[in-house]
Amino acid sequence: MKEELDKPEVREVDESDEDYQEVRAWPTRAEAARQYGLSQRWFELKYEQGVVTKIRCDGVQRFCPDDIENLRPRSPDSSVIVSDVLQETTKALKASNAHIEALVTKTVGLVEVLTKGFQTQLDAMVARNATLEKSHAEALQAREEALSQAHERNMIEQEQIRDDRRKDTLLQFLIQQLGPRILSGLSGKESRLVASFSRDQLEALLESGMLTDEQSELLKVYLSTKPQGGEAAGNPTEKEDN
Repeated sequence: MKEELDKPEVREVDESDEDYQEVRAWPTRAEAARQYGLSQRWFELKYEQGVVTKIRCDGVQRFCPDDIENLRPRSPDSSVIVSDVLQETTKALKASNAHIEALVTKTVGLVEVLTKGFQTQLDAMVARNATLEKSHAEALQAREEALSQAHERNMIEQEQIRDDRRKDTLLQFLIQQLGPRILSGLSGKESRLVASFSRDQLEALLESGMLTDEQSELLKVYLSTKPQGGEAAGNPTEKEDN
């Protein structure tokens, strides 16, 4: 009972009071609690302490906003807060920049090492590739030269074979066409045609295998009388003239 008697009496105003409109604009306890971020009990305590004015208006208790502004906890000066924030931000930025610079330096050093290593490997690969290309070109040139030489040898050999074949063909033709005429001349007086052949030519005819056994024997007899020099006998006509 004593506590209730000690509480200050709540004043009440109506439209007939001069300050009615002013009081009517004051916030209620719930509105003040939301507006200032304080508990509703805080306003009652401040009213009981006699430091906050409370007036009943239209059946609703309202609190003086000026008293609340004077009593509610004050936040630090915004300029001080901004300064502190700026200092902390600057400090953090400096630390971050230092860390970034160290990281960049380390990264650049690593990149330089890697780049140098890659460049060394690249140079080695380029040099090796140049060596391989040179060796390949030399091998191709040597192969082309060898093929060219082989082709030239083959051409010479083919030409030699064709020449030998032409000689063999000509020799066979001479043996076939002139052999019988030569042998026919051996049976009688020595003809001028037979006398014009050298001993080597007659021996080649003998060894050719184109003659019969009788013809071979006759030719051997004739060769026994032929001079050994391999030269053709003199012209019978000249001897007779002499």
